[in-house]
Amino acid sequence: AIGIVDDFLVVGTEQGFKAAVDGGSGDSLADDSEASAALAEAPDDSVFSMYADGAAITDLIKSSPDLSAQESKQLDEAFAQVPDGPIEAWGTVTDSSFSIEGSAPASEDVPAASDLITTFPADSWLATASTDVGEQITTQLQQFQEGFEASLKQAQSQLPPGVDTSELDPFGQIEKQTGIDLEKDLGWIGDAGAFFEGTSVLGLGAGVVLESNDDKAASAALEKLEAALKKDRSLRQQAEIAPNSNGDGFTLNSPPFTAEFAVRDGKAVMAAGSENVDSVLDPDETLADSEATSLRLDLVP
Repeated sequence: AIGIVDDFLVVGTEQGFKAAVDGGSGDSLADDSEASAALAEAPDDSVFSMYADGAAITDLIKSSPDLSAQESKQLDEAFAQVPDGPIEAWGTVTDSSFSIEGSAPASEDVPAASDLITTFPADSWLATASTDVGEQITTQLQQFQEGFEASLKQAQSQLPPGVDTSELDPFGQIEKQTGIDLEKDLGWIGDAGAFFEGTSVLGLGAGVVLESNDDKAASAALEKLEAALKKDRSLRQQAEIAPNSNGDGFTLNSPPFTAEFAVRDGKAVMAAGSENVDSVLDPDETLADSEATSLRLDLVP
């Protein structure tokens, strides 16, 4: 349905169009104290604003008749971890910049944003960092495994006789191929981040930094990764994998692409392109020193 409502062009479903008409006559978000308080944070000159009622969206998803009892239970467990409250966002534009801001509900135990991002090179054009990534990965993997096992048990009666269910386990297959146990070998990761820099394709540089709370476990995981890469026949034909000069990792060289992996200074590092491990860990100038940063988006659990 398309039409003019007061001074606005409205495009939507028929039900949505009717709701817009009702809103224009007084039944609007302005009458909802929670919504109006949330949207009041948006500046008057914003070029767009967005509001979402997380609880209403959750109820809508859970009301789907296509959900099985097990899927409904999994959704209940997942939604129980999401705090109540509105989600809002808005954008503003000036002659020389644009910005997108917003907020969402967070639980009381949410950790502070990671400072790791401030240590990345000042000429990075994209950088991101997150807190306690290892713990987040472990939790998400456990939830996925529980859901997978429940679904497999539910579908087992429909599987052909003689099917080895262990072959259907995605984590088991990854460990079989790489030697890496996702649930055990990534728990050493603390804060994690990545960045990209460079002004041309051949001059592109990138780095991934994983803070380590157990250097021995980090080194063991890196050794497993190196062994898995060396087992890949097609990769061996295109790239050379050799120990790096410091003896704390390895280098993958496939001209013009080069990547260096190492565990150094309490961090596991991957440096690629124009970057090396030393330049990632100790850049000449960091984002903390730079005044050129025009957009920063912090994502926390």
